[in-house]
Amino acid sequence: MGRPRAVIDWEAVDDMLMKDIGATTIVRRLGIKAEDTLYRACKRDHKMDFSEYRQKKLAEGADELKETAYDMAIRDKDKTLLIFMLKNRAGYADRTITDNTHHLPEETAKAVESLVEKTAKAKKELDDERGDDPAE
Repeated sequence: MGRPRAVIDWEAVDDMLMKDIGATTIVRRLGIKAEDTLYRACKRDHKMDFSEYRQKKLAEGADELKETAYDMAIRDKDKTLLIFMLKNRAGYADRTITDNTHHLPEETAKAVESLVEKTAKAKKELDDERGDDPAE
């Protein structure tokens, strides 16, 4: 006769997995001698590898956290949590909006345009004097 089958408290395992507690700690807390025992029991009782089972429970834990955070943000009107939820779930972000359009008075705009034209003309004359070829 072999050893008796390990009885696993799956409710406790589920709770720990949802909290992202690892197999080593789960085994120690449940008083199981080896992680392999937990892995085999998962395969036997849940028909899946422990890693797959763990991912499923992690997702459930994350969903519970989101639901709780959402409820707290709305119910308690927790501004910090509301901002966090908006940034992480609704695409909000801190950003500075810069207006890059410059609205110069017409008189100033004409003066700037004249200066630009005069500068371009002076540069061309200087290049011609030096014999600079703009194509080079």
